[in-house]
Amino acid sequence: MQTEEIRTCYALLFEFLTRFQAEQYPADPDLTSHLSPRAKEIAAHVMTFFKDDTVLFDGIRMHRTWPAKLIDAQKYPSVSIDGVSFNRYAYGKEPFWQEHPESIPRERCHDCGCRVGQLHGPGCCVETCPRCGDQFWFCDCNFDESELWGLTWTEADEEQYGDNEENDLLVGRYGKPKEASNSIGTDEQAESVKKC
Repeated sequence: MQTEEIRTCYALLFEFLTRFQAEQYPADPDLTSHLSPRAKEIAAHVMTFFKDDTVLFDGIRMHRTWPAKLIDAQKYPSVSIDGVSFNRYAYGKEPFWQEHPESIPRERCHDCGCRVGQLHGPGCCVETCPRCGDQFWFCDCNFDESELWGLTWTEADEEQYGDNEENDLLVGRYGKPKEASNSIGTDEQAESVKKC
């Protein structure tokens, strides 16, 4: 078999298993929550080839391409300008939380779905720039080339899913969770950053 055939077969099998888990075990529908970190990373990339547009990954529903982007974003803990390195802020470690110790971050970022302690997904409007303190993805800091930039959505992705009201429950660049229990941060934090 060729690599493409193997990948397709594996994706079909894994997609069947994730559906089976959700249907047969509604109290524990997320198969990925039972995987080791390495297996979860592989699963995230396999999900990219699922037929269904949405997947349940690490306890939250997202577009099938988002788990891989979120996992891959963890591989780039820093960015640089003219060779000077700046460490990215993990969710819950931003200056906001030090300035407001009475505030506690919720379990997940409301925009990208990362957990507390994880780096934000690519293009997340909540991530703080480690250099200027503005929104990382929209500030004027001219960072050097990084593979991190290649993880963002393509124009075709944004066109197909960006303004789709049916995806209101998704995280990542395809929308935000509707339920407050799935979102991260406080009203004060939301006021401290520009709107997405």
